[in-house]
Amino acid sequence: MTRRITPEVLDITNEKELEKWESFSLKHGHVWHSVKWIEIIQATYSFKPLYLFIEKENEIVSILPAFHVKGLCGLK
Repeated sequence: MTRRITPEVLDITNEKELEKWESFSLKHGHVWHSVKWIEIIQATYSFKPLYLFIEKENEIVSILPAFHVKGLCGLK
């Protein structure tokens, strides 16, 4: 039997989720996975963050940072 894995969307207003994300990204990611990067891109370009993660036993095991942009190459 195949178990379906459903990613969750990071709630950037939830401090607990942000802490878990940051902890995981510091161990396994790069600078562009960090919470600070979300803030910089959002403030600079007004892109909406869409950061996905998968949890197993209340621990993040995988992340996918992305941004929703309008138009070609983010141009308005």
